[in-house]
Amino acid sequence: MRILWALTLMLAGAAVPSAARTWHVEKDGSGDFTVIQAAVDAAAPGDTISIGPGRYTEKAPLTALGWTEYVNVAVRTDSLTLIGAGRDLTIIGPEHREYSPPAMPKGIAAIYLKELAVRGLSIENVYDGVFRYGGALTFLECEVRNCDAGITALTDGGMLIEACRFLANDGYGVITFGPARDILVHNCYFADTEAGVSFNNGTLNALVEKCEFRGGLVGASIQVNSSGQVSNCRFTEVGNFGIDVAIASYGVLTGNTIVNGGNSLGVDSGCYVTGSGNLFGCGRFSTLRIAHSTVDLHGNHILNTGASSVWLEAYLSDPVVQLDLTGNYWGTADSTTIAGWIHDGNDDPSIHAFVQYEPFSAVPLPTEKKSLGGVKGLYR
Repeated sequence: MRILWALTLMLAGAAVPSAARTWHVEKDGSGDFTVIQAAVDAAAPGDTISIGPGRYTEKAPLTALGWTEYVNVAVRTDSLTLIGAGRDLTIIGPEHREYSPPAMPKGIAAIYLKELAVRGLSIENVYDGVFRYGGALTFLECEVRNCDAGITALTDGGMLIEACRFLANDGYGVITFGPARDILVHNCYFADTEAGVSFNNGTLNALVEKCEFRGGLVGASIQVNSSGQVSNCRFTEVGNFGIDVAIASYGVLTGNTIVNGGNSLGVDSGCYVTGSGNLFGCGRFSTLRIAHSTVDLHGNHILNTGASSVWLEAYLSDPVVQLDLTGNYWGTADSTTIAGWIHDGNDDPSIHAFVQYEPFSAVPLPTEKKSLGGVKGLYR
């Protein structure tokens, strides 16, 4: 894999043409424009749009990719930067939802552009907070709330989402589809969103790092021929899966804590998952639920919270699969107790898979957090 998309792109000091200018949008008329779209349409590549306090609800139809939807800000100029006065001050979108299916209005939309950067504003009450197709996206210190999806991205030029909040979105906080690649979601907060982060359909080289997920049904998922890493994140009260890897995907999990939820980890349908230093500490249904996949997990806490610690299913035919879960701490030093917490081929002959859990740690294991630089180094 090539190096994870550079954090220094755009808002972190990238050079812009010497003729670049800043356009000011102020609702009181003290700037160049009172409407964001007017400033965007006047801008040249490399320009910055500074957006003052207030709620911006103006919208117009955008036709692209075979659809026409209303958009608050349609970006048609390459290498543009939008900077608000702060996520509590600059708001894009109506006060209340004003649409119903099949309408899918967007807050900010950018299609077939090389670069877009957004910083310091909020988007709410639209279908897609940000819709980004192609190119690169930088999204910093923003909030997206009460949308269907906070960010929908097919970004083949990389994406950085940092220090953002995604609140009460019906579907997803962040959802990507191939050809999306080289993605970093760092130091973000997801609450009461059905799925916090979802990498889908051939998304490659994606990293979720130092984020918090609270509530909802799924915290972070890697699905359908995608690859990614979840590192040093915390998941609390997630109803179904804290982390979910499904359908021919590859996941690396390091240093995560998953507590008070339905299942800590789900792995399903031809996936491979490896990792260490995780605390899998919830399981109203099971701690680890694994179906027709391979896991290679060592140096973790796999704790029993009432249901099965490991539940295997859908290994329907030979060859027999051996899942390597050695070197973990299970919350007890008693081998027989651990065996009783595992549902595999020993319990159901139709399951052609077995969990290898010995040798195991009889005492809790130390936790080691990887630095951002260390995690990035894995993506080379």
